[in-house]
Amino acid sequence: MSRYLLLLAAAFLSPLLSASFTISQQRHMSFATPTSLKARVSSGRGLDRDIRTASPQAGGMSLYIKPGIEDKSHGDCPFAQYIRMVMEELGLEHEVLPVTPEDKPQWLLEHYEGKLPCLRHRSEAYVESDVIVQYLDYFFGKDKLLGVGSKEERETAAEAADLFGNIVRFFKCVVDFDGPEKNIDHLLALNVALRGLERHLSIEGRDGPFLTGDGAVFSAMDCSLMPKLYHLEIGLRTFKANENEGIPPIDLIIEYPKINEYMEHVKLLDSWKKTVYPEDVVVWGWSNAREN
Repeated sequence: MSRYLLLLAAAFLSPLLSASFTISQQRHMSFATPTSLKARVSSGRGLDRDIRTASPQAGGMSLYIKPGIEDKSHGDCPFAQYIRMVMEELGLEHEVLPVTPEDKPQWLLEHYEGKLPCLRHRSEAYVESDVIVQYLDYFFGKDKLLGVGSKEERETAAEAADLFGNIVRFFKCVVDFDGPEKNIDHLLALNVALRGLERHLSIEGRDGPFLTGDGAVFSAMDCSLMPKLYHLEIGLRTFKANENEGIPPIDLIIEYPKINEYMEHVKLLDSWKKTVYPEDVVVWGWSNAREN
């Protein structure tokens, strides 16, 4: 009899468990399976429990981000700007909430490891910038920003734009502490990555300056890439130039004209102008990172 009850309980609970859309699942799932998003049960995770099958509605969005020099000012996180640019492109009203480690809500600390940026949308919350953008574009953009170009074109563009790790390693290398040889190694690796992006943007027959497809349409990949290039541009002519007798170790205008042209086009967009933070905030942020 007890075995029968266990089987009955398992049969009842299985659909509910498979429909749940928790953060741990988000980190590994693909948004190519829309039914897993449309039929979901919120786990609550410190927020109000909300069980529904209808698609979420716009409104009630708060984006928690790293603070800047002043506790309530916007920080220099390129992943936060990526999300903010996507929300601007999709016309989604939202509140931006810079939070210090001391001011993080309890639900964020207990259920999401205090990770930033974090999107709270009414009774649900999401971390990891790519997951947040997939959620936003799927429900509110109908793949407007993630569906640009073919799958192969998107994969090629993503590979060409995969250079932030090289930027971080080069910027965090402090010559006085790590030595000039290590600095040169990181500089060489960064140049290899930049040459790959320059080649991609130089492909003949492209109709526009942007990253994926034929370059004519601005996409989520551009929202992701441009804040990282902005960090690169500023870091090269400030603290990395200071390590090189005042000379930037890479001249983007001369050595990478297509990347420079790409950046100038993005800087004209409203979504960039509305979300960009001052250069001194970038320098401040990297100064802190280079000390650790």
